[in-house]
Amino acid sequence: MQKAPQKPSQKPTAKSAVPKKSPSQTQVRGMVDALVEGLWETGDRYFHDGDYVRVVSLCRVCVEADQSFDEAYSSGGYLLWSLGESASAEAFLEYGTRRSKKPGALNSEMAQQLFRTKNYAAAVPYFQKAIKIGGVGVTSYTMLAHSYSKLNKLEDAVQVWKQVVAKFPEFPAGSKNLKDAEERLKTGK
Repeated sequence: MQKAPQKPSQKPTAKSAVPKKSPSQTQVRGMVDALVEGLWETGDRYFHDGDYVRVVSLCRVCVEADQSFDEAYSSGGYLLWSLGESASAEAFLEYGTRRSKKPGALNSEMAQQLFRTKNYAAAVPYFQKAIKIGGVGVTSYTMLAHSYSKLNKLEDAVQVWKQVVAKFPEFPAGSKNLKDAEERLKTGK
């Protein structure tokens, strides 16, 4: 003869007293944002102490927690370059160009990194992409024009300077740089 199943206890146990509820997406996002903000503030203290290696480490953690934290990509990339780690800076910034929610800005950061290391030919496509995507300012245009000049692509430089003058009329060096580029194109120097 089988035993009758026992009735469950009416007394709640510690486990069953707390309803199982997972945090909402909004709550999780809030926790992640608070964590990233705390890490960023810590990184700021390390920066002012001159501990750039730790700042870079925190930038890496920040972008894993928040892939759209563009300032962490650009700061980490710049600090890596300043520490003599150009290849690591490029890898970190390239990673950002693929993950950012504002890829125009990150493509410009990548191009600027390449420009700093005098890799003008590699910088050009990143500047072009940044401009095409949008969300960039006059710096992307001017550095593209300077890249073309460094590569002796003077016709391209003149065209970009014309865009600068048209698109950013308040930029004081636009007209002068356009004249200089046109003169170089005429003289071949």
